[in-house]
Amino acid sequence: MKNINFHRPKNKEEIMTLLRELTQKKEAFVFYAGGTDVSPGLKLQRNPSEHIVFLRELNGITEMKSIHQMNGAVSIGAMCTLEQVATHPIILAKLKCGATTAQKVASPQIRNKATIGGNVLVDNRCVFYNQSSLNQNVHGVCFKASGGLCHLVPSAKPGDETLCRARSVSDLVPVLMILNATLHVMGPKGARKIFMREFYLEDGISRNSLADDEFLTHLEIPVTLGDRISYQKLRIREAIDFPSVGVAVGEFEDTVSICVSGVDTHPHFWNYNKKDFSSLELLTEKAIAIATKNISILKQDFFPPNYRKKMIAVYIKRGMGLGK
Repeated sequence: MKNINFHRPKNKEEIMTLLRELTQKKEAFVFYAGGTDVSPGLKLQRNPSEHIVFLRELNGITEMKSIHQMNGAVSIGAMCTLEQVATHPIILAKLKCGATTAQKVASPQIRNKATIGGNVLVDNRCVFYNQSSLNQNVHGVCFKASGGLCHLVPSAKPGDETLCRARSVSDLVPVLMILNATLHVMGPKGARKIFMREFYLEDGISRNSLADDEFLTHLEIPVTLGDRISYQKLRIREAIDFPSVGVAVGEFEDTVSICVSGVDTHPHFWNYNKKDFSSLELLTEKAIAIATKNISILKQDFFPPNYRKKMIAVYIKRGMGLGK
């Protein structure tokens, strides 16, 4: 492995100075929190970063490491582990769907290290990209690894709006989208807020609208007591695996929200007004038809594309309480 510079900023001033310097020098860097996704990438030499910016010792930005309720919303620090999210009393009382979804991520060992920020920002996956550099060179280096082709869509060419088809695989994002979460990010140019429903991009390389020198500080989630929100996922094993299909369904007093991940470059979100349908059965049929029509599933997973598409329909029905 090549030499990598390891930085441990202790406070807001130190990290802002460091980010300005690295950006001005145009030197690649990566943020390191739990490291459960970054570390394997570094070992496989997928990441060209020359610098690692370690966030765990960062103090002075208290919202990054705490979970608290204020003004009708719950704030979850980006550095909080998935185990904290799954077991914290405030999450269990106010956002139980977030706790149950966090429990479905990976394994207990990983949940004790991985952060909610890392799950929200997790890199897109593809069987041709998430391999060692040796493997990539044998097959031909793809766009996401700075190559010149896409193995999934051979007709893809530079300049296409959707250049890379690596799929979005966060478990928590579908639920957070239904909850209308807001992301709070910070960088040398200042702090800003981004609605999660507007955060993700279609191309699998850029993935989201976070600038290279920005980092996520915390999430703000409105409290919606009494609503039914569920998340279901298809995976080979009951632990470790990313979702081959992830479907969140939220039923509210006047609306139904559905979000699907694990099958495309970005999560797909839809919202339906109950008053536009004479029954929940008709709403569910419409939702299934739209989801299966608008999502193109490629052969980049253990499960066949047609089976994964069928499971989207199954999970939507189950989420609506209409199927087994």
